[in-house]
Amino acid sequence: MSNKSGYIIPVVMMLVAMAVILVTAIYSRGSVYVPLMTTLLKQERARELAMSGVQVAMGQLAIVPPQEENKKLSQLDQDKAFLTEILPSLNRWQRFLLKKHADGIDGEITIAISAEDGKIDLNAIFDFEKKQFNGNWKKIIELLFARLQKEMGVETNLAESFEKFLKERQYRFNDPSELLTLEQFQVFAGKVFYVPPTKDEKGKRPIYLMDLFTTYASIDRLQPWLFSDSVCAVLGIKRASSDVKQRKEMIKNWLQHFTSDTNWQQKWNEVLKPVYGIELQSLPNGIDSVLDTKFDPKMFCVVSYGKVGEVVQRAYAIVERIVRMDKGSVN
Repeated sequence: MSNKSGYIIPVVMMLVAMAVILVTAIYSRGSVYVPLMTTLLKQERARELAMSGVQVAMGQLAIVPPQEENKKLSQLDQDKAFLTEILPSLNRWQRFLLKKHADGIDGEITIAISAEDGKIDLNAIFDFEKKQFNGNWKKIIELLFARLQKEMGVETNLAESFEKFLKERQYRFNDPSELLTLEQFQVFAGKVFYVPPTKDEKGKRPIYLMDLFTTYASIDRLQPWLFSDSVCAVLGIKRASSDVKQRKEMIKNWLQHFTSDTNWQQKWNEVLKPVYGIELQSLPNGIDSVLDTKFDPKMFCVVSYGKVGEVVQRAYAIVERIVRMDKGSVN
């Protein structure tokens, strides 16, 4: 009987050890679960704020005169009203701080609006059936890509590689990011989506692939009032900075000579030199041939960040500006 009693102590010790392991595992899972669920909740709320930012941008793009004044204002006046609203903050961050007592949540929405009509449309500048550039775009691409090479620090002839790539394609682009399959365009890796500056930057800033090219403009022209920031870079125009307040004060002077149909070879220095601070002669030679003479922008993109605590969620949306014929408003 004394021999059998020797098993009790080892068995008890094993049970105690198993209990310790079990309790430790439960505690470990519980200690991870709470912060994980808190983070997931913040992610969901931040995602909702990011999507709300897209709605905020749509509201700005839909700005129209009050309903009772619609009949009194010409299309020219409506275009001026739209530019007054959108031009100061174009390609720049807009921040909206949210407080729980007023908005139901402590967070932040940050948005940036850019015009697709101010970018180079890959499908519009090239005829994939004839395997050639449309209009004067071959010459313009060579000039712009020479500047792009300098800005990006690339030694390879990007224009030559780009043209060869287009001629070998059998179909149109679905998205500018398809250019990343080309070795020479790997320089854009990590620089796909546009990020506006947070302050005036003296150092070199990136050029972003989706801010330089688009597949949504559907025209082989650039809208000079709404150049994207990366297009400004290759044109040698001063890029976006955190100068929204100053631009709002200057907008009235800029729009004094605005017309909905403009000959840029004759009117650039009068109309857009005050905006961009550069004469037409300083732009790439022949660029006026690919500038849209009419002001009728329809496609815009929105970069939207939603932030809750330290958690940030991002959204990228393409928005089409259309006229609702029933109420005469723009959506």
